[in-house]
Formats: sequence, C-alpha cells, structure tokens
Amino acid sequence: MMGVRDARQAARTDLMAVVFSAAQSIGKGFRRAEDDWRPMLFFRTSPDGPVTIAAVPLIAENKALTAVMIEHLLKSVNAIEAVWLTSAWMVTRPLGILNADTIRPSLQPDRREILMLAHAGPDFVVARSADINRRPGKPPTIDQLGETWADGLELDGLFVEALRRGLG
Repeated sequence: MMGVRDARQAARTDLMAVVFSAAQSIGKGFRRAEDDWRPMLFFRTSPDGPVTIAAVPLIAENKALTAVMIEHLLKSVNAIEAVWLTSAWMVTRPLGILNADTIRPSLQPDRREILMLAHAGPDFVVARSADINRRPGKPPTIDQLGETWADGLELDGLFVEALRRGLG
C-alpha cells in the first residue's frame, strides 16, 4: 500500500474506507426524504480476510442490549477489527457551558445529523463522521468523512466499549 508506513495505520485506513464506500453506495439507493442508514457492524477475522457485515438491531429503548449483542458477536467469531456505523445527532459546545450534556443531542436546537463510524482494532479506537444533509422532498446525502477523532486520545461510549470488549 503506497504512502502507509505501518500496518496499524493501514488497517485503520482500509476498513474505514471499505465501510464508508459501502455507506455511500447505500445512500445512492435512497429514494425518500426519510430514508436513513441502518446501524451496521463491519468486521474482519484475519488481517487480509473478507469484511463481514452484520445488521445489528439498534433498540432505542435499550441500547445497552445492542452493545451486548455487538460484543458477543465479535467475540464469537474472534474478530480482530471492527467498525460500527450508525446515524446519530451531534452537538458541539464550547468548554465551560453549564449543564451542556444534560440535554440529549437529539433535543438540542443546534444539533447536526451525522453518519458516525467507530473503528476498533487490537490497540486502537478511532472515529470519523460525515454530515448527513437533508432537504425537503429529497433523499439524504452524506458529505465526505471528516477528520479522525481521538487518534491517540481516549474515545469512549457504549458502542465503542462494546467494540473494545468484543475484540479483547
């Protein structure tokens, strides 16, 4: 692979690129304004092996159950890396805003909708996102992937922890 210096970086690049390409292909099939990307889990069980895709039901009332399913699936197949893809709401707030995290992002007036990709391997977890664009009467589209989040920093959350435990 040209331009990639270490295997860990190659893994981050390859699987993330495969998943984002799949998300773009799915989006091209949308016909209605309310169409959306379903949560999906992509994983590999060997470094050069095929990418397996699992549709994982996201149970809104019990996301912890979904996280347990992700963890158990990854463990059962001895996955070595995985990407969790889902649409989500995101709110960016300056530091120091009191009670900023007491209101769910989906209820914030300044929220934006994103396609979130969390990628985990044996010694890393990174995330990237692409804005979802919605226009009345038109199917949604996605922007290009944004910058990598938490490369070298700590990234957490229910589904990120499920990826970590499932690969551990």
